[in-house]
Amino acid sequence: MYKTIIHLVILLMLFFSSVVFADKEKKDLQSEAPIQIMVIGMEHFANPGQDLINKKVDSVLTSNKQKELQDIANNLMRFKPTVVAVEEQTKEPEYIAKDYHSFKMEDLLKEPNETVQVGYRLAHMAGLKNVYGIDEQASDGEPDYFPADKFFKHLADSGQQEQFNHAFGQIKKELDDFFASYKENTLGKYLAALNSKGSPVISLKFYLEMLKYDQGEKQPGAEVFAYYMMRNTKIAAKLLDVAKPGDRIVIVYGAGHKAWLDFIFGNMDGVELVSPVPYLQH
Repeated sequence: MYKTIIHLVILLMLFFSSVVFADKEKKDLQSEAPIQIMVIGMEHFANPGQDLINKKVDSVLTSNKQKELQDIANNLMRFKPTVVAVEEQTKEPEYIAKDYHSFKMEDLLKEPNETVQVGYRLAHMAGLKNVYGIDEQASDGEPDYFPADKFFKHLADSGQQEQFNHAFGQIKKELDDFFASYKENTLGKYLAALNSKGSPVISLKFYLEMLKYDQGEKQPGAEVFAYYMMRNTKIAAKLLDVAKPGDRIVIVYGAGHKAWLDFIFGNMDGVELVSPVPYLQH
């Protein structure tokens, strides 16, 4: 009888200690601060001409544009970033952008790339030791993340080229009208509009339009959509490799990626998506 009571007491102690431990573990998880992520869709300041629709960009190396870019950085500092990530290929697992280590403020008068003008500038102002390059490009054994050639061949083979050209022309006109309407604005106001809900620059309309031309099992439009989503998902996964709870992260990336990254991070537990618009338009 005495042994039975002892066994019962031990079992009760183990049960309650496990409950307390589980409860503490649950509270610890709940107390972890979310990762705050701000995705800034950017224009390619260096005019690389690698997109299907390319806009001629005025030089950002002039004194006026440099002042506007500095105003943007000053406003972004209100977010108090702890991590800056950019559209740059780097090596795993650290994903550290080595060029940032040799960056000097005078480089802003030489290098127009938005990675330097916004990403490096902001990280330098925030006193960050590293900038993280999280870009993903196809390497050996990986698929083409933007198989547009296959899609355009399908259009020609299926006699749908003219129909697509008309739809594409409408999308291009919408973009041209947007660019023209903000031509006289400061870079801050322009980028605020570009990153706002409803902006044609960050819209997925082009990718969704491509799906309309698929026929049966011939689905090159769906493949463009899926593979580009894969690229952006890998970009997001790289960022998560270097992020930790409580981080306030600014991602400086080509505008064509913003809607995808917003979708991924905006639907992820432990992540709080922050709009860049209030920080850009003031």
